[in-house]
Amino acid sequence: MISNRIASPGAAFLPVHLILLGAVFFTGIFLPAPAAGQDATELKRLALEDLMEVDVTSVSRRTERISEAPAAVDVITGDQIRRSGATTLAEVLRLATGLEVARVDGTTWAISARGFNGTASNKLLVLMDGRSVYTPLFSGVFWDVQDTFLADVDRIEVIRGPGATLWGANAVNGVINIITRPASRTQGGRIEVASGNQERGFAAMRYGDELGRSAHYRAYAKFNYQDAQLTQSGASAGDPLRRVQLGGRIDWAVSPKTQIAVIGDGNAGSMGRVDRPTTDVHNANILARIRHETARGAELQLQAYYDRTFRSTPGSFEEDRGTWDLDVQYRTRVNGRHMLLAGGGYRLSRDRTSVPPMPGGAVGAAAVFVPASRQAALLAGFAQDEITVIPEKVTLTVGARGEHNEFSGFEFQPTVRARWIPKPRNILWGAVSRAVRTPTRLDVDIRVVLPDGRVSLIGGGDQFRAESVVAYELGYRVQPHPLVSVDIAAYHNEYDHLRSQEPGAPIVLANGLRGRTNGLESEITVRPTGWMRWQASWTLFDKH
Repeated sequence: MISNRIASPGAAFLPVHLILLGAVFFTGIFLPAPAAGQDATELKRLALEDLMEVDVTSVSRRTERISEAPAAVDVITGDQIRRSGATTLAEVLRLATGLEVARVDGTTWAISARGFNGTASNKLLVLMDGRSVYTPLFSGVFWDVQDTFLADVDRIEVIRGPGATLWGANAVNGVINIITRPASRTQGGRIEVASGNQERGFAAMRYGDELGRSAHYRAYAKFNYQDAQLTQSGASAGDPLRRVQLGGRIDWAVSPKTQIAVIGDGNAGSMGRVDRPTTDVHNANILARIRHETARGAELQLQAYYDRTFRSTPGSFEEDRGTWDLDVQYRTRVNGRHMLLAGGGYRLSRDRTSVPPMPGGAVGAAAVFVPASRQAALLAGFAQDEITVIPEKVTLTVGARGEHNEFSGFEFQPTVRARWIPKPRNILWGAVSRAVRTPTRLDVDIRVVLPDGRVSLIGGGDQFRAESVVAYELGYRVQPHPLVSVDIAAYHNEYDHLRSQEPGAPIVLANGLRGRTNGLESEITVRPTGWMRWQASWTLFDKH
């Protein structure tokens, strides 16, 4: 059990001493290598009109300028992350327009877009360098273990609105794509050390170098020691955090047209809970990606990863999960007017669940999954055609994705997007999309058992269906002056088969709810100088 309080001032500074010692050791070894900070400096000096040309890849699964992207998209740049002083990814996401980011306790976050926020938010797909980090346990994200070396983050692309046609189920209300820099752009050593009265100890260290003439690598280590929060009475909330994370990346340019990337990291930690014993976690993953451009300009990409996660909360639940994922996509231009994109993927996830005993044999409410172990497969295929109707003026994008999952069978997720560019730095776009949130073990297999042995809630079993949304979007993006940009997006969403709790003894999970949301999101950015940026946003949201 982690202590919720530091016993003495000397003990409070002990982690700092260890961090500083490690920093000195790290510097002594790697200081002769040149530090690579030119990317952040160059981005900082960009004029606003240049920032409007920042490339994004998450909207169409290809590189395009943000000023021409037909979606409600926001980009958090590496320079913004550096200026923010944030130490975790969850904190960084507060910089995005339209995201709802709430801190529940010292280690738990609730993050969503366009409503339905909570600790079990399940309608936002999150990617880390192309690897999905949502858990098949409840289609949400355990934000307490999602992290990286923030100085190596190139940008975070936040799409508000469905993205299921390209990225798959659970991209219902949005997609967050965290993209780190290639290893060639993070050469040399870098050290970050911090300490405070609540963030007791923080250290991050990274080193990068060459591997021959055509390959580069980097490796990093990150440590967090966060004290428990305080209640209104001044007592400890019992939610401290200790976590260490290691990771690295290798990029190899086999030829000018073929690149290979291998990315991996792992972490281990413990998180205090207000009403539970300490939660122990450890995770590891590795991803390999090959991208090849053919002689005719087409591009083929093959990606595979393995992700292993473990989480144990005594008296509540324990999950040990392994996930294998394979994804392939092919993009080519036909007749000068059609940009075709097609691909597919296969994902296999296996888990084992149990209820670890409470310390001292105490009994509390527990989440039991029946069966205790399950294997789930997901098979998907998608195709999209971006049609140039009027060159440099009007485009129409039509696409669809078919998926077959273990719980609700086949799901169809189409989209239609239109873009009109009446004049430079003006874009009017609209979209109609369907997306689904596939059932999970939390919907289908869960049993909540009270201390007296009674079952208070059960999952919906084979009767539980996928939640769905049909979304209508309209947006306008304009740069009326070289120093000013304005972005406006409006939407209307119709939801069906939403998860409900049907009354009775026990309560049964079902799909008895429907809903609709309406919203307006606006943002204005002013950059009077190369080193100053003013940004304001306003959001209107209505849910029934």
